[in-house]
Amino acid sequence: METTLRIPEKNASNSFGFTLIEVLMVVGIIAILALASMDLFSDYVDEARYQDTISKLEQLKIALVGDPSIRNQGGRTSFGIFGDLGGLPAEPTPGLSALITNSTYPALAPDNTVRISVGWNGPYLTLPNAGASVSTDAWGTPIQYDPSGNQLTLTSLGANKTSGGTGLNADLTVSVPAEALFSTVTGFVCDHGGPFDDNAEIHLNYPDGSGAVKQDTLAIAAGDKGFFKFTMIPFGVRSITIYLPNQGSASQTVGPVLITVDSPNFTVPCRQIDIDP
Repeated sequence: METTLRIPEKNASNSFGFTLIEVLMVVGIIAILALASMDLFSDYVDEARYQDTISKLEQLKIALVGDPSIRNQGGRTSFGIFGDLGGLPAEPTPGLSALITNSTYPALAPDNTVRISVGWNGPYLTLPNAGASVSTDAWGTPIQYDPSGNQLTLTSLGANKTSGGTGLNADLTVSVPAEALFSTVTGFVCDHGGPFDDNAEIHLNYPDGSGAVKQDTLAIAAGDKGFFKFTMIPFGVRSITIYLPNQGSASQTVGPVLITVDSPNFTVPCRQIDIDP
């Protein structure tokens, strides 16, 4: 007996295809997930740029005014371009570019008369690559550099690139007050370790902000007991010269004596300026 194999016809109701609504739902879910992923990625990128900008502002601050934590034998040795010039680069020219290239100031050189070195000694900052800019943040926005008012302020506008905002959009600011840049320098001229009781002319030597040497001069009399005071002296390695009774008719000269001015109120030790130790 012959057996015939019969193949049932395909029933359209048993197919496993997707309806249009199902396809649209899947596409919608994928779009939502993609948008969420993009938001997460954007936040991640902005967070990385936020941290990079904080780091850059700190690096710029150190290049400009030095790092107080860098010391040698108890004395501070890092004062940045401010210490070498006696002032911050002007804005807008040369601005922050003076940390990398120099077309404005004389090169660092010693002044044999006052025994301090003055001038540009950069570059003060190393950029991560040849195309990097010293004056923009990680979002490519210009960093606001303000050296006015005897203080320093560096500001990034954050992720939104406009003033104000919160979170990653908040402005990032690094500032250095005047008391961390300029000092009141005082001291007593001594004689055998005791008070000096005569006339003298004292010169305090430091850079003038443009790469030249400046001298502040003070005359003291017997009644001053050797006391002197200079204000608004920029932090850095400076020198003091004492003429008895004055520079024009000096019978004795003490110094130049090197001092490292590194605090808002700096006192020159008596032993360094004793006329007869």
